[in-house]
Amino acid sequence: MSGARSVMPSLKPSLRRLGMLAALGWLAGCQAVPPLRTEPAPRPAPPPPPAPAPAPQAPAVPWDVAPVEPGDWSYRAEGRDSLALFAQAGAPPRVAFVCRAGTREVAMRLLSLDGSARQVVIRTSYGALQWPALAATDGTRLVTITRPARDQGFDWIAYSRGRIGIEAAGESLLVIPVGAEIARVVEDCRN
Repeated sequence: MSGARSVMPSLKPSLRRLGMLAALGWLAGCQAVPPLRTEPAPRPAPPPPPAPAPAPQAPAVPWDVAPVEPGDWSYRAEGRDSLALFAQAGAPPRVAFVCRAGTREVAMRLLSLDGSARQVVIRTSYGALQWPALAATDGTRLVTITRPARDQGFDWIAYSRGRIGIEAAGESLLVIPVGAEIARVVEDCRN
């Protein structure tokens, strides 16, 4: 029996170690597992922003190389008002700048093919101006743009390098030379 006893004491520490290892293994298996996260339903995409207003499209032939309309500028005073007219000899004016001194406004009148333009783009060496227009209601084919005389756009027109391009819906590009008469009419309204 003494032989059996000698084996037993040496087994006790081994069993104790084995039990501790088993307990450690069991504890290692008891990890904290985070709960399953449920993702919220994806939000619907916001509606796209409204499309910006289209920029004025450049004409097929660039305004700065297109042929210039033949004609000449003239200036005249009518009471307190003044006019700068662009026309061919014997024809009605294609373009007129009118100073309305009483209201300090400058009206730009265009002889149109059908008189229905609601928007006019004026191209200058400083940039493009997009101005609203009113069609005449008296049966004439005039389209009128009226702006305060202090509008910087008139400086762009009066001091453009040699020419301006005028585009109205449904019309062909009109390129006219710049004349000193335009600046004179604008200055009449500013003073």
